[in-house]
Amino acid sequence: MVVFVRHFFCGSCQDYVATLSSSIPSPASLPPGVNLVVIGCGASSLISMYANTTSCSFPIYTDPTGRLYSIFGMTRTLTLGPMPDYLRHSTFSLVIKGIRQGLGRTFNGDALKSGNMAQVGGEFFFEIGPEKENEKQDITVTWCHRMKTTRDHIEVPALKRVMGFE
Repeated sequence: MVVFVRHFFCGSCQDYVATLSSSIPSPASLPPGVNLVVIGCGASSLISMYANTTSCSFPIYTDPTGRLYSIFGMTRTLTLGPMPDYLRHSTFSLVIKGIRQGLGRTFNGDALKSGNMAQVGGEFFFEIGPEKENEKQDITVTWCHRMKTTRDHIEVPALKRVMGFE
């Protein structure tokens, strides 16, 4: 499962990853054969801050070019959309938190490198086919959810069902 998040200072996505991380505390908690990774669109120097903020024990990568987001058909919008269950904080407090995180990174040189503020993400479940001698393995997207608004990640219980949790 690949979870694409918005910019690294997005409080809504941070709440989503934190909720996901508390529901699935470690890679060992995943069903057999299932992996989970998070991909953001900001500078790689922000990954450790993001992991600490969200208590995420899963691998976190970044695509600052936005190429993967484009390939998989994710769009850009600043529309908030309805309030999801995974949000732990008010919109106002999430915005203030993001601003404070950015200001706190000023002397690191990456305060303005959290990623495109309008980029939305999504969740993609990939299945890898059997290994074939002298051939590339088939990799297929068997399920996906593309965010339509900035707070439109699939709810954690639904994501867990897709990953094979009972």
